[in-house]
Order: sequence, then C-alpha cells, then structure tokens
Amino acid sequence: LFPYTTLFRSSASTSQFERFSGATSKLPVGISEVSVDGLVGFSIKADPDFTLGDVVTKKVTDHAEAITNISTSATQEAGLERMMAKVEGIWKATALEVKPYKDVKDLYVLGDTSEVVAGLDDSLVTVNTVLSSRFVAGIRESVDAWKQKLLLFSETLDEWLACQRTWMYLETIFAAPDIIQIGRASCRERV
Repeated sequence: LFPYTTLFRSSASTSQFERFSGATSKLPVGISEVSVDGLVGFSIKADPDFTLGDVVTKKVTDHAEAITNISTSATQEAGLERMMAKVEGIWKATALEVKPYKDVKDLYVLGDTSEVVAGLDDSLVTVNTVLSSRFVAGIRESVDAWKQKLLLFSETLDEWLACQRTWMYLETIFAAPDIIQIGRASCRERV
C-alpha cells in the first residue's frame, strides 16, 4: 500500500496537474525532463473512470520515485510562480508620487519615494531568492526579465532623484533676485 499512497500524495500535492501529467517541465539538474504520461505510457489526466485497479494493472507504481520527483519540481515551481506573481502585483499597484514644485504652474517633482524604494528592495530580494532556487528552470527567463526591469528602474530612480536634487539646489540659486539682476545686466552689456 505504501507505493500507492506515495504516488497519490505526489499527484495530489501539485497545483499544476498539466505539468505533472502531460507536459514536460524543465526540471532541476539530475532529473531528466520527462512527463508522467511519458513514464507510464498513457495519459493520467483527471479521468473519473481511472481507478486504483488501473494503477496496479498498468504498473504505475514502478515509476513512483520519478513521479514524486516530477511532482516535487512542479509544486516547487508553482510556489516560485506565486512569489513572482506577488512581485508583479506590487508593481501593478505602485505609483510614483508627483507633486507641484513651489507654486509654479505645470512644474512637478517626485514626492516621497520611500515606499517605492522599499517595494523595490523587497522585490529584488524575492527575485534573487527565486533565482537561487534549483526549481527555477521552467520560469528562469521571466524571472531574469523581472530582475533586469527592477535593476533598470532602480538605476533610473536613483539618477532621477540625484538630478532633481541638483536642479532644485541650482534653481534656488538662479531664481534669487540679485542673481537675476546680475544676469540681466550681463546680457545688456553683451548686446
């Protein structure tokens, strides 16, 4: 009975039955890329007529270890996909705060970015955690793309804030009335 319970626990534990049964998924190193259907020689889709007797007569338990490995990989990959879905959800709900600069019409600057930076840091930690998993093979391409997007956004935000700080500092200097007078006088002399 033990091989049967192990087999059913493996097949029931995965939320990705399509990957588990019919399709192949990219499995961690050391586990060959093969589907459960390929192992047992027939389709194991959710069939209401499929019985315990079919498992015994078709010798499905001969492949219990491989099925368990495939199931574990699919389950772990599903967990990684859920982690990445949370990252995507964070960025769908994130907006940059833009506020008016002084009382100048149509002139805006970025407001507080602390929540955005915190979300960015959390997202990068999550992405790096996913990338370090041995079960990432099936979703590596999309996770790498997210990492690149987040790193680019981080660099862009840092540059934007540095430019904004410098501009705000210089704008205060050049908007001073005495500097404006010196500039006007200088222009008159050149003309």
